[in-house]
Amino acid sequence: YYSAVGSEEDSIGLSISRDGENFHKFGIVFPGGRAPEVVLKDGVIHMLFQKYIDDHYETFLATSRNGIKWEMVQEEPVLSPGEPGSWNSFDVCTARVRESGGVYYMLYAGSPNLCDVPNYFGLARSTDLVNWEHHPGNPMFGTAAAGEPDAGAIWFPELFDCDGFFAMLYEATHSKFHDGVTSQLCQASIEK
Repeated sequence: YYSAVGSEEDSIGLSISRDGENFHKFGIVFPGGRAPEVVLKDGVIHMLFQKYIDDHYETFLATSRNGIKWEMVQEEPVLSPGEPGSWNSFDVCTARVRESGGVYYMLYAGSPNLCDVPNYFGLARSTDLVNWEHHPGNPMFGTAAAGEPDAGAIWFPELFDCDGFFAMLYEATHSKFHDGVTSQLCQASIEK
C-alpha cells in the first residue's frame, strides 16, 4: 500500500508482487487517504491512514477482508490533535504500528503549529486499534538542533527490536521549509 499524491485527491494505492521484487500496480483502493499502515488483527486487515481535515491531518481506521474493498470502522478519527498548546495540538500524521502480546503500539508524528511538518514522535497503545492510550511521557522523541540532518521535520517512525537495543528509522529534513529541501533516512537508538 502506498500514498498516491499528485494533482488529484490524495489516495491510497495498491501494488502486488508474487516474488517481493517485481510489483505491478493494482490501482487506487482508498480515495482520500495517505500514509497507510496495515495491520492484520483477528483475520481482518486493518489500515490506519491520515486524512486532511480542514487545515491539518488526523488518523482514521478502515478494515478489509480482501485488501481491496475497504470500510471505515467509524466516522471519527482514532487519533486527533492534542490539547491546545501541546506538542501535537495542530497535526498528527504518519502512524506506524507494531503488535506485542496482543497489544498494539503506535508511534506517530505531531506538530504544535504546522501541517505535515511534525517536530515530535509520540507513543500510544491499544488492544482494539480504535481506542488509544497515550504515553504520559509524550513526546518520546523530537527534532534535533539547527544544522543537524533531522532539525526540520520528522515522519514515519519505524521501530526495530535489536540485540540489546531498539533502533528507530525515520524520514527527516534539515529545514522546516520545503523549497529545495530533500528528505533523508535517519536512525536513533536506545539501549534496552
